[in-house]
Amino acid sequence: MDIFISWSGPRSRAVAEALKEYLPMIVNAFNPWLSSADIDKGARWNSDLAAALATSKAGIICLTPNNFTAPYILFESGALSSTVEKTYVCTPRSPRRSNWALPQGRLQRSGHKIQESFAGETYIP
Repeated sequence: MDIFISWSGPRSRAVAEALKEYLPMIVNAFNPWLSSADIDKGARWNSDLAAALATSKAGIICLTPNNFTAPYILFESGALSSTVEKTYVCTPRSPRRSNWALPQGRLQRSGHKIQESFAGETYIP
């Protein structure tokens, strides 16, 4: 399953890179796509980005208080929310829910807990 990982800035990039490495260890069928790793140097990044957004079946948006309104976060989360089946928000430090504007405001979010449950499975970070 193709998974698009969205990030902007050094903190969310670190989380995104860890997810890219870790997700296939959880399920072999997970194929995470990360712009910093999957767009070749000198490539036409916009067509690679559009193709990844179009083929992804799930998306993860890595948010921090500093990138919450970053143009690429807004663009990618808007594209993800209208094209993929599942989108999860990964917040290293959670912005207040009242600060959430569209398109992120349409996404379900949970608080930080030691143990989280998604789709009946339990994961401990």
